[in-house]
Amino acid sequence: MASKNFSSKTKAEAVRASRGECFYDGTRLNKNNTEIDHVVNKMRPGCTNDLSNAVAACKPCNREKGTLTAYDFQANKLGVTPRCQGFTQDGYRCQRNVAEGNRKYCHDH
Repeated sequence: MASKNFSSKTKAEAVRASRGECFYDGTRLNKNNTEIDHVVNKMRPGCTNDLSNAVAACKPCNREKGTLTAYDFQANKLGVTPRCQGFTQDGYRCQRNVAEGNRKYCHDH
């Protein structure tokens, strides 16, 4: 499990990769409402502090998500189809929904 917080570099990369939107609900982010969230929460096995486990989120989503997985938070709390956790070739978070039967990725990842 990860024991430290994200580095400044990882935080900046997560914000860039988000295209200025909350990974969970698409809220437009600004300096007052942006937090960096662990996709795999610190309380779960497999948590890391690298970019693959970092997403930019609005404060309300980050706080409400708690220890849920990204998939469970989006599907069960927000009632939306979960987003792919992959990256595009140019380093942005994929904008597609997860593939049916897959809890993390779309058909391209």
